[in-house]
Amino acid sequence: MKKFVLWSVMLSLMFCVVCSEASEVPNPYYPNYSIWVYPSEGTVFTDILIRIRREKSGIGDCDTIDIFWDDECIALSKTGTQSADDSYNFWLKVPDQYPLSNLGNHTINVRASTWGYGFLSWNITFRITEYYPPEDLFMAWWNNLSNETREKLRGPQGIQGPQGIQGIQGPKGNTGATGPKGDKGDKGDTGSIGPQGIQGLKGDKGDTGPYPIEMVALNLGVSAISGIVSAIALSMVRKTKKET
Repeated sequence: MKKFVLWSVMLSLMFCVVCSEASEVPNPYYPNYSIWVYPSEGTVFTDILIRIRREKSGIGDCDTIDIFWDDECIALSKTGTQSADDSYNFWLKVPDQYPLSNLGNHTINVRASTWGYGFLSWNITFRITEYYPPEDLFMAWWNNLSNETREKLRGPQGIQGPQGIQGIQGPKGNTGATGPKGDKGDKGDTGSIGPQGIQGLKGDKGDTGPYPIEMVALNLGVSAISGIVSAIALSMVRKTKKET
């Protein structure tokens, strides 16, 4: 409980500071309730504070509201945080969605219903001063910027952070397809003659082969000639003996 009271007091003090730049919303005007918005301009990164306070007893607080941005519903039954002065505070962001985040004025419609009073509705004007596109349109927007504008948005390069730890090894991939057969290489040089091997063992004697018929005829011819020569020689010897 003490923490809640402390938080409420701190929020009220903070709101007293920001209300010096915020203006009471007059459209429409309800004398029994006060509403403020801070800030009244910004970008999609701006946090907007809406504060509603009951000024008369006997009627209900605006502790829950519905919020519409350019007729687009962005919050239903949004519950506020109660401050020390019994006002309720509601935080919202500019919708990061085209065309709700375009440059220029946009209308925030706040609706509530309280017991003892009834339906309430306020229109709040919020002006977007710088355009930052939604994520799905960012690259197209970035590519259309000038180099000078890009450098301003980038800002100076920060220092390099420490190297992260190595991740675990992933699973082995599938074997790829066999590549095409390469071209045939050039013919290599002829190698030198190797040393003579040792003599092998003597083989078994083969079977005697048949005598060739040509050799038989040749032997017969040689024998016949030899016989004729021998007969002639013998005849010449005998004739010589007779003459002597």
